[in-house]
Amino acid sequence: MAERILVVEDEPFVLMATSDALRQSGFDVLEAMNADEAVALLDQDPDGSIALVFSDVRMPGAMDGFQLARWTAERRPGVKVLITSGEIGKGQPPVGFDWQRDFVRKPYRLTDVVEMIRSAVKA
Repeated sequence: MAERILVVEDEPFVLMATSDALRQSGFDVLEAMNADEAVALLDQDPDGSIALVFSDVRMPGAMDGFQLARWTAERRPGVKVLITSGEIGKGQPPVGFDWQRDFVRKPYRLTDVVEMIRSAVKA
C-alpha cells in the first residue's frame, strides 16, 4: 500500500506540481490549501493512514506551518512533518525540529522533495 502524504500549500500551482510529483513516485496524496483544511483531514484520519505532512510555513488561516507541525506532534505523534518556505518570518518550529532533516527551502526541486519524503517515511 502506498504511503499517504498530506501536502499543505496555498499556492495552487505549487500544490498541484508537488502533489503530481509525489503521485508519480507512488505516494497516495491528500491536498490542503491551509492548516485548517489540513487539521480537518488529520481529524478524519482515525486509523492513522497519513504518514507525513509536507507544509508551507506561510499561508492564510488560523495557523501557519509551524503551528500545524506543533498541532500534529501533539495530536498525531506518529505523523512525520516536513516544512517548506522561501522565508521563515517569525515562526517558531516545534520541539525536536531539525533544520537539516525537516526543512526544505523554496524554491525546491521536486525530485529533492520526493527523495526527502521517501527518506522520512522510511525512517
